Amino acid sequence: MRRLSSVWVLMLTAACVPSKEAESAGQIGCTPEEISISQEQSEFGLIQSGETWVAECRGRTFVCSQINQSGDDRGFFDSLLASEQVSCREAAAPPEAAPGGRTLATSPAGSANRIAATPPKGAAGFDFGETLEDASGRCEAAGETWRGSGSEDAPGKFGCSGPAASLGVEASVDVGFCAGRACTITINHVPRSDWSRSAVTLKANLETKYGPAQESSGSVPAHCRSDQAFTRCLEAQQAALQYKWSWAGGESIEMTVGKAQPTAHAAIRLVYRREGANLSAL
Repeated sequence: MRRLSSVWVLMLTAACVPSKEAESAGQIGCTPEEISISQEQSEFGLIQSGETWVAECRGRTFVCSQINQSGDDRGFFDSLLASEQVSCREAAAPPEAAPGGRTLATSPAGSANRIAATPPKGAAGFDFGETLEDASGRCEAAGETWRGSGSEDAPGKFGCSGPAASLGVEASVDVGFCAGRACTITINHVPRSDWSRSAVTLKANLETKYGPAQESSGSVPAHCRSDQAFTRCLEAQQAALQYKWSWAGGESIEMTVGKAQPTAHAAIRLVYRREGANLSAL
């Protein structure tokens, strides 16, 4: 009798899982009956798992993604997200290729990790290609304090006590210069609590804007998969995470969770970079 009950539970659970058509409908403004689903992919990340798929409706194509709770890590994911998150963005070109027919890069695992056609032009209120004077002016205009040493043409460390445009989280910003022009913008965020939730939220926001990360690495051991343990493991360098997005023009975004070096404090860092050789195009 107990075995039969288990079967019924599984059948009822499966019946309650919404279809991809239903999950996409609220995001793209079509009814489930009008939507065609293809290219379903499952991805198992380091602090979250998820799915991506392509939804087509009324001649328009959308790339959708969903953050899920997952398998043996369910207790860990329960502490990260109160519910699953679904987001869809309209594709600017056919799913198989980027503008110009160039096939977009995929992750080593072979999943279709397409990124947005338009790369970032900067971050946190700072732009690639601006001068040291421009960057410091933006910082001070936002009521923050500019710090730095060196010059535009010499190696140095420059930064702002906060973002020049609101990010919704507390953060400091470092700005690096190549040949006198801003080429790296690093956002440093140290959550006061809920490190795991902050990491998931920031990654989800990046993926909503730019698509799934093309590269990921790192590990979260089983004993680190609660929020308090996760924070301790980051400080002890027992856990670290890294995700990366990159574009053909030399732009990239790298998200790291953990320590940049042994003597540093753990942080969530978003490094926006544009190669110096491409700054003349700005």
